[in-house]
Order: sequence, then structure tokens, then C-alpha cells
Amino acid sequence: MTYKLDFTKPMEAHNVVDFTFAPQSDGTNVTWAMRGPMPFVSEVMTLFFDMDKAVGGEFEKGLTSLKALAQKELPGALPRQQPAQGESTCA
Repeated sequence: MTYKLDFTKPMEAHNVVDFTFAPQSDGTNVTWAMRGPMPFVSEVMTLFFDMDKAVGGEFEKGLTSLKALAQKELPGALPRQQPAQGESTCA
């Protein structure tokens, strides 16, 4: 899943965020990455400003919400089936 993420503070920035989903035996591994242009001033700021600390908490909250939604039973949905032993959950 890919989306555009625009910042206004501490400085204007326009980035693209990618989420990658990989099935695991006990759930799904979700990885995120952010990319975008980095003017010289921004490059200098990264020496003093940890982007993971700045936005990582917000992404963690989002992943927690995503997990809750993914695990929520929807009204009228068919019951989830667990794969039989030895079966794969992905093709």
C-alpha cells in the first residue's frame, strides 16, 4: 500500500510512504518506509533530528489501529478458517 504524506511542520515536505505486508505463521509482518526529496537544509537537519522518533510513534499508533481493524469480526462475515496442518496460507 502506498500513499502520499505531506508535512507542514517543522518544515514543509512531501513524501511517499510504502507499507509492505508479508504473511507469517502467526500473523502478518508489516514494514513501512518513507521516501521523498530531501533539500540540503533537510539533510543537515537529519544530523540533529531523528525522523523515526518524530513520526515513528504515529506510525506505531496507525499499525495498532490497522491490526485492530484487521482482527475485527465484521457483521455477516464468514467465520475465519485456520489452515489445516501442513497447508499454506498463501499461494
